[in-house]
Amino acid sequence: MTAAPTVSVAQGQLRGRVVTNPIGITFYSFQGVPYAKPPIGALRFKDPQAPEEWQGIRDATAEGNNNPHSKVDYFGNRNYFGDEDCLFLNVYTPNLEKANLPVMIFIQGDGFKFGSGNIDLGPDYLVAKDVRNPEDTAASLAKMLGCKSADPEKVLEHLRNCSAIELVKGYDDMISNDDFLGNFSPFGPVIENYFAGVEAFIYEPFSDLVRSGRIADVPVMIGTCGLEFSFEKIIDDLQVFIPEEINVTKNSKESLAIVQKLKQLYLIAHDGDSKSLDGYSHLACDRAVKTDIVKYIKYLVEVDKQPVYYYNFDYTGAFNISRKKHANLKQALNMDELGYLFRSKYQEDIVHSARDVEMRERMLRLWTNFAKTGKPTPDKEFYLSVLWSPVSRDKLNYLNISSELSLESNQDREKAEFWQDLYIKERREKMLNNINIDPTTTNGVAEQLIRANDPIVADLPKNVGVNKFVNFYESLQK
Repeated sequence: MTAAPTVSVAQGQLRGRVVTNPIGITFYSFQGVPYAKPPIGALRFKDPQAPEEWQGIRDATAEGNNNPHSKVDYFGNRNYFGDEDCLFLNVYTPNLEKANLPVMIFIQGDGFKFGSGNIDLGPDYLVAKDVRNPEDTAASLAKMLGCKSADPEKVLEHLRNCSAIELVKGYDDMISNDDFLGNFSPFGPVIENYFAGVEAFIYEPFSDLVRSGRIADVPVMIGTCGLEFSFEKIIDDLQVFIPEEINVTKNSKESLAIVQKLKQLYLIAHDGDSKSLDGYSHLACDRAVKTDIVKYIKYLVEVDKQPVYYYNFDYTGAFNISRKKHANLKQALNMDELGYLFRSKYQEDIVHSARDVEMRERMLRLWTNFAKTGKPTPDKEFYLSVLWSPVSRDKLNYLNISSELSLESNQDREKAEFWQDLYIKERREKMLNNINIDPTTTNGVAEQLIRANDPIVADLPKNVGVNKFVNFYESLQK
């Protein structure tokens, strides 16, 4: 391999580097590649603009800036860092000559609150194989940062004049632990109004898009970890776990009945202790993550012919990212599966077992098989001892990834049916309010996938940003 590989992209040339991973496999690395203009100055809060061309050869041997955010270290100290000029890609490939290699895209999670796409999770092993009002939220943040006006233009001007770190600190102050579910990510994506000449990402509820079949025609692999969250204190008022969108009045007879059912399902039934932190953790996990994922899966199998593979990762070992903070936890937490797919800084100086290495090999094969073939288990073999069946309309199949692999179905049926019954009320009210959840348009014609470059049709939504993603993901299958 060339020590300093050079490649050409639309904006100019890039010089990368060759990297050798811990098991001796080399690959090409191109880091800090801009995919948009820096969102600074007048571009703050605007949709991303195309990146500018550069002259000469751009150094792509180091990562770009982290986005501005805060993070609490293992000693409880909150640190602020990052830069608004942060729209960069890190690209890794085992080969510069071959075209049409399988592509895996990792989008950093963490609820639009913290984290970045930088090397905390490295490619070393993979290469080898709710309704929100953004104006009110912005106004609340501006007020905390000293803005005296509620006028949207003055609020915008005030926020643009604050430093990035001031914005992050103000954001942290807006969110309390007790508002974990309702306001965890106040600046996440929202449904936007349509303005001519402005490219927004999404113009209508995501559930409407999925249920009407306007989705990429590709296989899906999706899953959760055994626990996702680990609560460290009791939340006395369980009404915070009732989804806002079902429109139940707080302290009403209906609300208190839901709370009683939550206690039976998650607290008393869990271990007989209504103050069980473990029970609260399972409740938060289902409410904030698993319920919505199951809803999404069911929508998909109703409208899409492509397979949907569902997994539950519940292996605990040395590579679990949560181990440094929760060493004695018996279940996998949020993002723990990433420790078996990426080389992580959290794995430095750990002592791992042969069982951990075997699990890493299993995970790598599942993910890379899916990227290459659309099937995570094309055939049975030593590491993949079961054939992973996709979800069907009448059976929620899932692969349980624990010490061994096992194909199971209809996980926690009683809890799942409870949450499903809650959302039936929400769907009924949507239909009464004439919100489109049916896979037809107002003119009675079944909606087709809307391409970004299609002509505008008056009674169809114009989800330009969404459809760019649809086009892109479908292109990877060709």
